[in-house]
Amino acid sequence: MATKTLLIELKGIDVTPPPQWSCYPLTCPPGLSEAAFWTSLNTSQPLSNHGHYSAVQFNPGTYQHFEFNIDDHLTLPPFWLYCSGAGMRTAVIDPFESPLVTGLNGIQLADWSSPSASGNARSWPANLINHIELPASTSGQWHEKREASRLKTISSLLSENEWDLFCIGINGNPDADLAGNHPEAIRQSTDQLIQKIIHRAGADQTFLVWSQTAPTQHSFTQIIDPALQCFDQAIGDFSPLFARPYFSIPYTDDMGAIRLNLQGRDLHGIIPADDYRETIENLSEYWLTLTCAETDANIVNAIVNVSEIYTGTPLHRLPDLLLQWNTELATGRIKVADEKIIKPQPQGNHINLGGSMLESALLASSPISSDTLSPESLAQIICRTIGVNLPGITYQGDA
Repeated sequence: MATKTLLIELKGIDVTPPPQWSCYPLTCPPGLSEAAFWTSLNTSQPLSNHGHYSAVQFNPGTYQHFEFNIDDHLTLPPFWLYCSGAGMRTAVIDPFESPLVTGLNGIQLADWSSPSASGNARSWPANLINHIELPASTSGQWHEKREASRLKTISSLLSENEWDLFCIGINGNPDADLAGNHPEAIRQSTDQLIQKIIHRAGADQTFLVWSQTAPTQHSFTQIIDPALQCFDQAIGDFSPLFARPYFSIPYTDDMGAIRLNLQGRDLHGIIPADDYRETIENLSEYWLTLTCAETDANIVNAIVNVSEIYTGTPLHRLPDLLLQWNTELATGRIKVADEKIIKPQPQGNHINLGGSMLESALLASSPISSDTLSPESLAQIICRTIGVNLPGITYQGDA
């Protein structure tokens, strides 16, 4: 059966595209996390609109952290819902950072092939999952067996139906530490899987969106609050967050995040709104003075003022400052401006939040016309190949 447009979302591993394909680098804001990258693509909205900046986020109303659940907390629909609403036959399999959509003119499988989502596989229509073979999960050469069973199901879906849009997410990250799986063998196996999917789809246009993050060996996130106490000695060791003028919030493992407790924005705001810019400048200058006690190298490579990059309604949920750690340093003692030494504390039950977006690109089987590509603009480009315009969205180059 014919497929008009094939979209492959590929995370954590590179592939070898056919030589005639075109490659386009993607323009991402500094410090954009992998979670935000894929949410921006699938909702066709920037981070400041969808607000999904990290796997664990800050609630400004309660001063508590919560785990961001895509099904419960993401309020913007994915772009394929609009394709479906325009009458396009749509198949979506394991998209990244996107909820299960009911009522599609087609099918969706969610958490179907993820090794970390055992028992959570679900589908639209709801009973479809009962008739879909789950990827093999035996020990040993687990990856190869999973890919074989996954390819069998995907091939069946491609051959038995006509699709205007066929979208599939492939995660190259989670299998590297499993017994019998070498990273290079996984890369080759994933590459072969993608080539077979492309061949069997035979789509008029194929898009492969690729992202890869470097593993983060060290994170200085655990020293943010102690360092802020050195900056402002009025902050007590056990002061609750609502009683502090600024504090750390979760972000990613190679980016630290600082939130200002701002009057008029946060429930128990301390810093006057008129002092916002000056406070940001003072904090930025301070963090650039912090060095490694052993080498005197700066622990921060760059500082991102979030308000200078993003605008939008959910901006009030985002961090105010992002600190890009010098990840080449070994974790150790940190020296602040007054020569005080801070030793990082054990992280305890640390949640791996993932690295920040380091590399991303679009590979296309046919050339596309665009000067600048962002994650959120890709959905519009993809939809246009099947004759669908997303509502209320204007991108650079549009009439």
